[in-house]
Amino acid sequence: SKHKSVLRIFTIKKTEDGLQQRFGSCVLIDPTIIVTAAHVVIDTEKCTVKTDSNNSVNVDFCVFPSAFLENSKEITKSPSDIAICHLEQSIKIDFYPKLYDKFDESGKICSIAGFGATGIHGSTKTISDGRRRAGSNIIDGIFDSMLECSINSGKNTSLEFLINVGDSGGGLFIDKKLAGINSSIYK
Repeated sequence: SKHKSVLRIFTIKKTEDGLQQRFGSCVLIDPTIIVTAAHVVIDTEKCTVKTDSNNSVNVDFCVFPSAFLENSKEITKSPSDIAICHLEQSIKIDFYPKLYDKFDESGKICSIAGFGATGIHGSTKTISDGRRRAGSNIIDGIFDSMLECSINSGKNTSLEFLINVGDSGGGLFIDKKLAGINSSIYK
């Protein structure tokens, strides 16, 4: 409930088998601006953001880093896996997170939120129920310009949390400010 700026995003992508619906997460940083993972919205026929009241708002365009566009056919874990998207209509919420503007993330406690699957780490049994989940973790460090968290790194938080399928595009927050976008694409 403290992460109302994290919303669901649904996309329709053209595949060899026809049109395929996919989902992910995004962060509303302004009434008409979301930030999400680029791999969630790249090459889509349609993108729709769902509000907590289940209203749908279409995305009319997205902007991607050139480094991501150059390598989008070989998507890997990458600091350029980010997209800024414009919505056709405003979404009103009580709080739009500011961007984290310090360079002291290592060792900080963060909150992570998204609409991904739930389950026990290491288990293949997961449940995708469309619910927003959030938890906390400690940032292990910055590797290749990305903030990384893990579990069992010696020091845990009371709500230890890692991302799962569907959390891509959701947010990583420090002091209620957006410090990163969840990305779970690995090659």
